[in-house]
Amino acid sequence: MQFPTEKNKRNKLGIIKIPFILLGLLIILLSSYTYLLPVIMWGRTGSPGESTCVSCHNSFPLNSGGGFIKIKTNPALINNKYVPSQTYTVNLVVFKSGNTNFTFDFEVLDSLSVNTGTSTITDSIHTRLLTYAFNGRQNVFYNAEGIALDSFVFAFNWKAPLNGEVNFYAVGNVPNIDGETPGDYIYSDAILKIKPFSAAGIFDLVENKKNKIYPNPSLGNVIIDYKTKMNEPISIQLFDNSGKEISNENKAKQISSFSIQYYLPAEIANGTYFLRINCSGYLETNKIIIEK
Repeated sequence: MQFPTEKNKRNKLGIIKIPFILLGLLIILLSSYTYLLPVIMWGRTGSPGESTCVSCHNSFPLNSGGGFIKIKTNPALINNKYVPSQTYTVNLVVFKSGNTNFTFDFEVLDSLSVNTGTSTITDSIHTRLLTYAFNGRQNVFYNAEGIALDSFVFAFNWKAPLNGEVNFYAVGNVPNIDGETPGDYIYSDAILKIKPFSAAGIFDLVENKKNKIYPNPSLGNVIIDYKTKMNEPISIQLFDNSGKEISNENKAKQISSFSIQYYLPAEIANGTYFLRINCSGYLETNKIIIEK
């Protein structure tokens, strides 16, 4: 009778291990499929050179079934114009009555179809940044499905560029819960074209002003008398005559009527500037003159 040697035991053990190793690799590959697939493919936002998700999720026509995707920002984009270097919170609203699962893809391009501005993730549970290998474009993409009845709001930040036309492209997916592409509804009616404010455009944002700023002309500091209907925090931005942001300050919640002293940057040069106040999305801008 021949007893197995230690070498034979090791060989048999190795043979037994191989199927388990392969099984483990298969599990890892399958679990990574959903996460890696967009990276090795390309965007589906409907932007130039891209199709939409309906090319694969094609059970229903694009934008059918009564749902939608909408782009909203805070602060609001007045007359579809942005303030250069301003950081906006972008809210993508994906809606379909009676559904509970929602996803999206979002892209920001300039007039040459190149990424513009800077996107930043603020909700890493539901959103992430990725760059598509096919065209090198960076998108904001869902990280986990939004789960809520009827609609879900995906939020992230976007800092506007210094100048140039900007195009927002967004596509929403309302999937069923089986993890397969059949039965999903695709919405791609959110294409937003925006342009920068000129200095004159910033000044013309609000005609019926609620505040008073004095002295004007100023030697460097001003007093702001402001009235609002509710106690809310405010932000104060200063722009030069070209629309470039010079300073940005956030103030704590203020009573409905208040007076504060605003200290302009010590190195500020003489000239024309624009002081912009944002209170709960209400924007008001005043022209001030610095004469030291």
